[in-house]
Amino acid sequence: MSKFFGNFKNYIKNAVIPIFTRIQWLEIPVSTYVRLALTIIVSINTVITMFGLNPIPISESTLYLVISVTLNIVVLIINTFKNNSTSKEALISDKIMRALKAASALDEDATIGKLQDILKELNGKNNTASQQEHTNIEERHDNSIQ
Repeated sequence: MSKFFGNFKNYIKNAVIPIFTRIQWLEIPVSTYVRLALTIIVSINTVITMFGLNPIPISESTLYLVISVTLNIVVLIINTFKNNSTSKEALISDKIMRALKAASALDEDATIGKLQDILKELNGKNNTASQQEHTNIEERHDNSIQ
């Protein structure tokens, strides 16, 4: 048994504590702390319920209604405040954002290079589309003259 606790202590010391020391606690938004606190409360409630205690006395029909309404509100809030990119410009912005996130581990020159590559690719697509549109207009004009 002491071997288990010795291994557990080493695990906590070598794996868990370094994770918590790398966290920038003062830069974390309040909303993250709220979500973490709610997760802990819900987890404690689940464990208590598993042991047969009912910390929140409520009937099944009321529980169903509360869960349905809560789920509806959560989905509404997430869909309202999440970045749901649908326009061409927003999709391009997302692509640039993902490239910046991927390149954040790289140095500044590599990040700038990655952005320049994306812009060249986007300009190429826009130029191709513009050229195709120009060709279509010319063909329609030629056909209308004949």
